[in-house]
Amino acid sequence: MVHVEGLAKQFRVGARTIPAVRGVTFSIPRGAFFTLLGPSGCGKTTILRCIAGLEQPDTGAVWVDGRLVYSRTGGTAVPPHLRDLGVVFQSYAIWPHMTVYQNVAFPLEVRHRPAREIRQRVREVLELVGLAGLETRPAPNLSGGQQQRLALARALVHAPKVLLLDEPLSNLDAKLRAQLGRELRAIQRRVEITTCYVTHDQAEALALSDLVGVMTEGRLVQTGPPQEVYARPRDPFVAGFVGAANLLPGVLQSVNGLALVETACGPLRCTPPIGLAPGGDVLLCVRPEDISLTTEPPAAAGRNVWRGVLEEIVFGGESSEAYVRVAAVSLRVRNSGATLPPAGSTVYVAFSPERCVAVRPSALP
Repeated sequence: MVHVEGLAKQFRVGARTIPAVRGVTFSIPRGAFFTLLGPSGCGKTTILRCIAGLEQPDTGAVWVDGRLVYSRTGGTAVPPHLRDLGVVFQSYAIWPHMTVYQNVAFPLEVRHRPAREIRQRVREVLELVGLAGLETRPAPNLSGGQQQRLALARALVHAPKVLLLDEPLSNLDAKLRAQLGRELRAIQRRVEITTCYVTHDQAEALALSDLVGVMTEGRLVQTGPPQEVYARPRDPFVAGFVGAANLLPGVLQSVNGLALVETACGPLRCTPPIGLAPGGDVLLCVRPEDISLTTEPPAAAGRNVWRGVLEEIVFGGESSEAYVRVAAVSLRVRNSGATLPPAGSTVYVAFSPERCVAVRPSALP
């Protein structure tokens, strides 16, 4: 439904040239919710703006619904208003001098739709986003959450082929952000619209998306379903950025079904790294929630088991974080509900080889 091929974009700042996007390629299937996830400055918003036609790439091509809308080499550059897109900006960009009804009706009015169709369509979309009954309210008199819904209604009212959202929840508090995120996902599923979403919030990306593309320094380093990106990172940046992780350097000793890796904490077994031969350096990723903590030596049962010292406990309400010193390494362990011994106690940590992933330690070129 949306295909981006070899997209690159640079910006001039004084005498400097800053690469914002470096040869990015991805596809969004029809009806899918795809999220570009990464830290500020990684290029994700620039990609969104290139799809929308608000920025022109230096190289690459963009297709929307099988139609080429941009190609530098082919000389194609379809104007933004002819790309059949709906866009929600981080600031919402609603018109303060208009009512709720006028804001939503405007995209249809500029398309010269019949008045009866406009009234019916505005009514349908306001019902969809939960703003029915507020048609005559001035837009500035809405709450933050209502303004977000209004911006979404305005983007959807003309039934676009693709919906683009640039961090639309970032201006809201945490509780409202989670609530509106669920509502946004439900609306997207109901109307079955292909969606490209931009965020720096890992939890938001994992919760909302069918597919996640993780970006850093203008590059797309991994794309896949949220569960796969979280459980099977293929890059050190992905392992450290998407959720909490213990990252341990080691040396691959052998591969025989499972991989044997020597670390500063001792030997451990893990899932085999892709394309690495014995003797090579690896970086091991173990999620804090995949490590169990006990005061007595546990039965190994095929798990990796180490003895350490409980250094610190950080209370977090529903769960607590325990930091365990094993040799020269401090391991982060997420503990849900169980009573922990006092700091300074000898404890044991254990985790399954299947929950430990080895990736190449080298940085991106």
